[in-house]
Amino acid sequence: MRPTSRSKRAAPPPDDDEQARAAEATAFAEALQAFEQVDAHAATPPAARRSPSRSPRLGSRVRGRVVSIAADAILIDVGARSEAVADAREFRDESGASTVNVGDTLELHVVELSEPLVLARAARRQGRPSLEALRQARGSGLPVRGKVTEVNTGGLAVNVDGVRAFCPRSQVDEQRIEDMAPYVGRVLEFLVTEVEESRARVVVSRRAYLLQQRGERERERVAALAPGQEHEGIVTRLEPFGVFVDLGGVEGMVHISELSHARVQHPRDVVSAGEHVNVRVLAVEPGRDQRPRVSLSLRATTPDPWAALASRFAVGSRVPGVVVRLADFGAFVNLAPGVDGLVHVSQASDHRIQHVRDVLIPGQAVEVVVLAVEPERKRISLSIKDAQERTVEPSRLTRAEPRAAVVRPARPTTSARPTASAEPEALTPMQLAFRKAREEQRRREQGR
Repeated sequence: MRPTSRSKRAAPPPDDDEQARAAEATAFAEALQAFEQVDAHAATPPAARRSPSRSPRLGSRVRGRVVSIAADAILIDVGARSEAVADAREFRDESGASTVNVGDTLELHVVELSEPLVLARAARRQGRPSLEALRQARGSGLPVRGKVTEVNTGGLAVNVDGVRAFCPRSQVDEQRIEDMAPYVGRVLEFLVTEVEESRARVVVSRRAYLLQQRGERERERVAALAPGQEHEGIVTRLEPFGVFVDLGGVEGMVHISELSHARVQHPRDVVSAGEHVNVRVLAVEPGRDQRPRVSLSLRATTPDPWAALASRFAVGSRVPGVVVRLADFGAFVNLAPGVDGLVHVSQASDHRIQHVRDVLIPGQAVEVVVLAVEPERKRISLSIKDAQERTVEPSRLTRAEPRAAVVRPARPTTSARPTASAEPEALTPMQLAFRKAREEQRRREQGR
């Protein structure tokens, strides 16, 4: 037995070589595996390496980009390991045409945590209906989708994923609806306003959903408005103080002073309800109820008539006008649309008057002379007195004796030429007046 042990102890060199080769193979395999893991980690997108704690939750809102549109589904890139999917029917209008395009960014709700994620425009329950899901939708303010099944006393019966809900008549639309029959069979979106699990009672509101959507559109629209911008809008209603204009999701007001360059008595003199108008944004401010207050101007989009006033109404020119209103200090005369000049009381007549109403009335057509023009102050001074004086040649005659009544005596013929002692042929108006007075006095004395 000892020789055998000696022979086994004499062969260590071959065993050492095999162990060394095995150790080298094991080290190489471990290094290769580590290298492959590092390479795979580097090749994985950051979105795919997210920790489970950052995964979207059921009912949460996620934003993504449309990458593909098929007949029954839409693929949306939300930054996850794979694209999320949404039902294409939710993004079609009444004619069946798609309302989204590849590249559009959407914000949707997570309705199913699966591979891939399932998204929808409104929260909905997958599988067995549950009042708990509706209670969560109410707490988070998420809309739900339901089908109107019938009209009952006071409102509509709605099937929300197997749960019977009630929508009161006052909550069917933003305005009160008298005939609710056309709503039967339609699939609409609602907000859950009340859930009583003990009574299995659910109340929903379509009006609240519509107001929520309008508020979102209004905020987006207001964020895009800035003073100085010009937009096209539709006149929605008229008030004595101005008009309201819909700019497509947000309503602004045009004060009566901003309707026209001319003086406006009532907005109906300028615009009418339903009319399309171009307006300029003057200001965007928060209102008392936290709703934005948008101030608009209609006259700012039209040329200012005072800009070319100096060249149109030169000083000293005579222009026609119409008296539009009277004041204690004078009268305002309209010369052109948006241009009113002032006739001071001292310039209203060629004789002294106490008030312009003694000689003028609103609506009276007059002719005036331009005395001064101040376009930067939007002022123009006029005179009716100067226009009246220039219509008659200057004369020293009294008002009782118009110039047409003064007639020079005819020059006598040669045979009847007076002697040198006779009066001169040419007499002044004053001399003729004295002669006429003496002749009248002589006739009165002869008549006695």
